[in-house]
Parts: sequence; structure tokens; C-alpha cells
Amino acid sequence: MLFLVINLANAQEKNPQDSLQQVLDSLSVKQIPALNTEVNISVNRVRIDEFMRALANDVELNLSVPNNIEIYVSNNFSKVKAKDVLLFLCKEYNMQMDVMGSIIKLHVPVVPHVPKELNITYNAENESLSYDLHATPLNEVAKSITQKSGKNIVLASGLDGQSVSGFVQEMTFKQALHQLAFSNNLRVKQEDKLLYVIDHKLMKPQRGGMQQESKVISSNLNLNLRAGSNLTVHSMDSISIDVDNYPIAQLFQYVAQKVNCKYSILNPLKDNVSLHVKNISWKEFLYHLFKGSKSTYKFQKEVCFVGDRANPELKSIQLIPLQYRSVEKLTENFPADLSRGLNIKEFAELNSLVVMGDAERIFEFDLFLKKVDRLVPVVLIDVIIMEVTDTKGVETGIEAGLSKEKVETSGKVLPGVDMTLSSSSVNNLLSDLGLTSLGKVSSNFYLKLKAMETEGMIDLRSTPRLSTLNGHEATLVIGETEYYREERNDYYGTQNPQLSSQTMYKPVEAELKVVIKPFVSGDGNITLDIDVNQSDLTTRISEFAPPGKVTRQFKSMIRIGNQETILLGGLEEKRKSKTVSGVPLLSRIPIIKWFFSSRKHENKKSKLNILIKPTIIG
Repeated sequence: MLFLVINLANAQEKNPQDSLQQVLDSLSVKQIPALNTEVNISVNRVRIDEFMRALANDVELNLSVPNNIEIYVSNNFSKVKAKDVLLFLCKEYNMQMDVMGSIIKLHVPVVPHVPKELNITYNAENESLSYDLHATPLNEVAKSITQKSGKNIVLASGLDGQSVSGFVQEMTFKQALHQLAFSNNLRVKQEDKLLYVIDHKLMKPQRGGMQQESKVISSNLNLNLRAGSNLTVHSMDSISIDVDNYPIAQLFQYVAQKVNCKYSILNPLKDNVSLHVKNISWKEFLYHLFKGSKSTYKFQKEVCFVGDRANPELKSIQLIPLQYRSVEKLTENFPADLSRGLNIKEFAELNSLVVMGDAERIFEFDLFLKKVDRLVPVVLIDVIIMEVTDTKGVETGIEAGLSKEKVETSGKVLPGVDMTLSSSSVNNLLSDLGLTSLGKVSSNFYLKLKAMETEGMIDLRSTPRLSTLNGHEATLVIGETEYYREERNDYYGTQNPQLSSQTMYKPVEAELKVVIKPFVSGDGNITLDIDVNQSDLTTRISEFAPPGKVTRQFKSMIRIGNQETILLGGLEEKRKSKTVSGVPLLSRIPIIKWFFSSRKHENKKSKLNILIKPTIIG
């Protein structure tokens, strides 16, 4: 039995996976045949000791598992041998197995505790010291520095359990020790070349003649506060302070160590401050602490550096991303006082602002950005454009004359009469009617009969949909373009002038243009600034003249609710025309005027209606 345990332990050290498989196969042959029993078991978030107990009862296996193992398993095994289940659990949860006769014991191997090496380096060539400490026991720090530098660090009574924090890089040994002591409210005294003593720092009398007891700050970081003052640090997000005229240095060090923040004091903090705040965060505490003082702070990785505000190394740089709006041209809307002392650059690729300056100013700027970085509403605008044109016209008359060419009879009878008769057709028509013919007439003679009535209705409908951000214009343009010819003749030379001709075609545009700018108010209503401009082209006065242009325009500002519809109308055009040409006097006599005149009547009515429906969609 003892031989099997020792060999199993040695085999697991060499190759745990292969050795466990071999041992379980060997045990299942004669010693523990229950390992070959097939099981069906399904569990969800069950402690491993409970799971193993159920497995042992199912296959009648002697199995021992410590009950202090906080491992939960979720597995589904179907027709799997018990030895395969044990092998899976050992591999999956890094467990070891001991066999004593027919008893199998599973346990988690004990990992020996390896003390964490402190981040302390000593360069013997230039006797420089570097360290990065975060709530590290002072006695361990002193031991490590002594071992690496060969210089003895002795702690005063009561400092063994105190924790210290600090960060320096390549600083002389003496300065590094003084910096560590200063950052943790301690003091260092050099006894000789190879001996340094770290002791408590005595409290100094306050200004204004009021003396405090010359007592040390204990290792649990208690502050000597006046009666009625209070300082409570629950967590990094819950700090409450009620003090008057208290040194900034002591407040900073106390709170920094309470929230386990690494820090380094580059210059002495000499100002006093009065603070009365409750439940503020660590960064809010730093903002209130250093605002208006001669000192400032800067975060670099996890270390908070503090010192004189004039120190260029304490200028902070922060990338502030925007979540809901574009960074483009955003800085143009900032108040001058807000950006004073800050260098602000737009980073369009990341939709962010890069800000450089004092940390307190950046903190204020970030608070302002969070207030204006809001979700900008998107307004969907449904525009329904309806234009109705009603045209009525009557054209009658008889026209006779001579054309430049021989005339052939042509035209139509239905619908409407519009005929052109030649001289022979006219004579035949008169003969059929029993009237006297015209006799011999030129072949270029023609007679035009016209009796037509027209009526038309045009209904144009357009339903575009526009989307725009709140406060930005949405523009709709529907139009047409016509061209007219323009010629220019220039003569060059004096004795033998040469003619130069240039022909250009210039455009004339007619369009329906709708410009809408929405403003969403806090109560959900929408104010619309609407500008409608409609222009139409009229007939040309000659073939090559530019077409005429008629323009109708109106502007309005209205306020409506979300998803309500408004009607914009009144752009109406009425046109009546009457044209008469005929023989003087005869063209005005009733009845016979129809034979000696040509008449044209036209009535045209056009009306434009626009329906607008805004909807807030985001």
C-alpha cells in the first residue's frame, strides 16, 4: 500500500496526465473493479465534494474528498466509466489522487507561499534608488533596501506595522529615503555613512499663535483635528471632510493612504484649506483640495504626483471622448473663461477632445462637457407637396390666306375641328353646298377652320422624407433648368477688322425649395422655421430670348406638437386670357363675327399645398 502511494506521487510529478491514466487503468483491473462501472449523471453548479459523494454511492466506490474545496461543477456524463470521470476532474481542476488499498483520496495540492518581491532597485554605480510601493509594510521595505544597498535602515519603535506608499525613479539614495519619509509623514535621520534611522514626524505648531500638542501621528494615520472637525473615508467614492484652516499636505497624505493610492510629493505643500464636503469621490476630493492653491496634482498610470503648480511636469493631458455628439466645431461654442489656461485640440478620428493644463481646470472642463454631451434629438420630417392645376380653353375662328408653298388638305375633325383646306377642297365644298365656287384660285390658297375646346386637370404629388439633427436645417429642392442662347460679336483690328462670334448657352432655373429648421423644446414640442420658395418659368417673348420667371415665397415660424401635421397653403395662381383677331367691324357683329374672326379664351388656376409632419425619432 505504501509503495503504491509513493510511486503514484512520483509519477504525478513527472507527467500527471499520463500517470493518472495508467494508475486508474491498473487499479480497475483487480484492486478496485468498481472504477469500470458506467455512470449516468448530470449536475448544474454543485459542489465537487457533493458530486463525488453521489458518484461514490452510485458505483459503490470508497472515495474521500475534503469538504473545504470551494469548487462548483456543471457536467453531464452519459455511459462514462467512473475512472474516466475521476481522470477528467483531476485534469480539469488540478487535483491530485492518493490510493490507500481500496480507498481513493482526492485533494488540491498545497502551493507553497512565495513572498512577493518588492519593486525596489538599487544601482551601486551611482548609488541611486528606485521604488514603486503601494501600501507595503515598512519593515519589509527597510529589509529589502538594506539587503540590496548594504546600508542599514533602522525603524523606530511602533513603525513595524505601518504601511507606506511612494514612487521615485533613479533618485540618489539619501533623497529617495527622504522622499519616502516625507510622502508618509515620517522623518529620516542619518547617523553615519551606512546607518539611517526612520522615525515618527513631530507635529509643528500652527499659525496664528494656536499651539498643538507635540505628539506624533500614530501608525494608524490618525489626524489631530480640532474639536468639531471631522474626516471620514469610507471608500474611494465616499469621502466626507469638515475642517477649517488645515494643512493640505496632511489631508492629502491621510486620504491617499486610506484609499490605497500611490503618490509622490515633488514639492512641499504649504497651503492650508477649509473643506466642508460629504460623500465625494477621490478625484473630487483632489479637485476641492487643490483648487485655488499654489499646488496641483497629476495622475500618471496609478501614481498621483503633487507639487507646485508652476512645475511644467505637473501639467496633465487627458483625452475626453464624446458619446452623443460630434466634436467638430464644438470648441467654438465654449465660453472663454471655461477654456482659459487650457490647450484644447479636436481629435476627429476618435470623436474626442485632447485637453492639456492643470488637473483642476481639466476636471471642471470635463464636468461641463458631460452636461453638454447629451443625446441630440433626430427629427424626421414628412413633407407632402400637392400642386393642382386646372386649365380650360376655347379656340374658334376661320382663317384664309396664301402660304409660301402649295397647300394640301389636312387636319382633324374629332375631337375638335382643326382643318386646313386647299383651294380645290374649298371649291368642292361650296359646290356640294349649292353655293358659288371661288373660281380659279392659286394653289397656295388655304382656308383654316378651328373649333376646339380643351379642359385639363394636373395633380402633382410628392412625399419626400427628411431627417436632421435638432437645430440643423433640412433642405428639399425640386426644380428644372432651361437654357437660352446668347451671342457675342467682336471686331478685332482697325485697317482690316475681323469678326469674332461667340455663342453661349446660359441657364435659367425654376425650383420648389423648402428649408425647415426644427428646434425641440424640453416639453416635447417642436418649433419649425420654414422657408418656402417656388418659381415657375413662363413663355419666351421670342425664340432665342430667355424664359420669363415667376417667384412665390413665404417664411414662417410655428410651434407644433410631436407627430402633428400642419398645412401650408395660399400659394395660388389664377390666369385668364382672351385673344381676338379678325376683320374690323365685322368681327364684332353677332353671329357673323364667327366667320370673320379668330378667338381664343383660356382660364388657368394653379394651387400649391404643403403638409409638414415632424416626428422625434431619437
